Amino acid sequence: RRRPAHAGGGAISIGDGTTLGIPVNVGGPTLTASGLNLGSIGTTTLEVDFGANSIPATVLVNGGVVTANGSVKVDINGTALTPGVVPLLQYTSLGGGGGFGAFSLGNVPRGVSATLQNNTGTSTIELHINSVDSLIWTGASDSTWDINTTTNWSLSGSPAIFLDGDA
Repeated sequence: RRRPAHAGGGAISIGDGTTLGIPVNVGGPTLTASGLNLGSIGTTTLEVDFGANSIPATVLVNGGVVTANGSVKVDINGTALTPGVVPLLQYTSLGGGGGFGAFSLGNVPRGVSATLQNNTGTSTIELHINSVDSLIWTGASDSTWDINTTTNWSLSGSPAIFLDGDA
């Protein structure tokens, strides 16, 4: 996994089976590159980590000429996500074997319903967060508040357990 501390604008290539970690910088773009080459024939992962930050209105990655060869999985992490549109990746051109079709939404936090969209008007791949459901304490089984065991919680109307890492 690579986490960018890159703002110099040069081209970046990410190999098959590699994850590019993108920590969200609320003040502006997290990563700027003249080109972003994603894989050759396998799967490449973009892992966007919002941490406890709210969703930004500015684009996270200025990718320049983006080439998506193989498949590109986009994983989302974060504890303060809210419904809205996040401009993830802006491009001057989007090519490769699959173009936008190579991109798919991978893992998202529990309770988050989201999709990826290609906004051709702004040349941006966007994350559309449709809804965010929170865990609700029900005490349905008993009064035990534990981790990974008792279904004393509800998530989206269904019984749930509290997992390590839930907020």
